[in-house]
Amino acid sequence: MEKQTDEFYIGWQEAAPDGISRRVRMFIVAVCVIVPIIGALLALNQRGFVSSNFEFGETTELEGALITTPAPFLEIYRGNDVNDKLIFQHILLVKPGKHGMGEEISDLEKNLKHSLDGQFVKLQGSLIYHDGKTMMEVEKITSLMLDTTGIHVMLPFKPIGSGTFVGEIADPKCLFGVMKPGYGKPHRSCGARCIAGGIPPVLKTISDNGNLEYYLLVNEDGSPLNDQILPYVGDQVVVCGEVKMVGDWMVLYKFADKNLALAPETMRKELPLCK
Repeated sequence: MEKQTDEFYIGWQEAAPDGISRRVRMFIVAVCVIVPIIGALLALNQRGFVSSNFEFGETTELEGALITTPAPFLEIYRGNDVNDKLIFQHILLVKPGKHGMGEEISDLEKNLKHSLDGQFVKLQGSLIYHDGKTMMEVEKITSLMLDTTGIHVMLPFKPIGSGTFVGEIADPKCLFGVMKPGYGKPHRSCGARCIAGGIPPVLKTISDNGNLEYYLLVNEDGSPLNDQILPYVGDQVVVCGEVKMVGDWMVLYKFADKNLALAPETMRKELPLCK
């Protein structure tokens, strides 16, 4: 019976024993093959950068009508279409940091003893835009024109329909460009602080044709529901309500008698209408 001896290699020897050399070569070949494959798989499955943008440090001045409900908007006239119909763009307004614009507007109305809804203003701030939606982080109101005779004709909100909607609760400021990513569980704590600070919450959904859609969320009477939303930030929820078009934004007015609920895994897409 042939006696087997354990191979032993000392670094200063000219060559390693055959068994050790063979195993080292096999390991190097395996690493050279496996590592590129893993890198390629990671690259192919990597999420691309979203086309959102925050013009940080770049100041823009815009002029338009201030809309205070159901959320603070700047309504800007963009011309007429082929049917000579007026075209407006609605820019959602927020403050620097994790603050909404609503409280500042309310304080200004109290001091002036005058409603600012529909009044023309000039604003300076930084633009945030993504996926056809535009926001402004307002640094200051540079001009305010008050006119008790009404200088702006408020366009009616267009009803779209009511039903059950499933999507993720997010804050639009981060979602549309200030943070990347600005959604999902990793962003939950940041999003909750933004919404607690008065930034209107958004329901991010996927339509039947696979496109992303965004609904600003408010109570049935148009008042903020930020406090109700806080436990659900970053989660998939079910909301029952009526949708209205406010300019180029969809606003979901949650039914007062229907509570928010977490969406079960089996209820991610098609749901019956609220009854």
